[in-house]
Amino acid sequence: MEVDEYGALPERVPLTDDAGEFGGALERRRGGSRFLLLLNFGEEQQSVALGEEWSDAFTGEVLTAAEVAPIDMRLLRREM
Repeated sequence: MEVDEYGALPERVPLTDDAGEFGGALERRRGGSRFLLLLNFGEEQQSVALGEEWSDAFTGEVLTAAEVAPIDMRLLRREM
């Protein structure tokens, strides 16, 4: 597996245990931050338990679980 230009390995995790084609997540690290992009390709809202506190990268809202609307994404940020 190769590292990207920022020295981070991409980590792929499912959005839910049975997400299948409906979603997924990609985590990247840069500087002192971790970014988590949650994807939902399905026609139903998806929920994911984060296990740790993350902040919505756009609103700053602190979350321990995230909802992702149908055909949408959510970008989260956490300081390392």
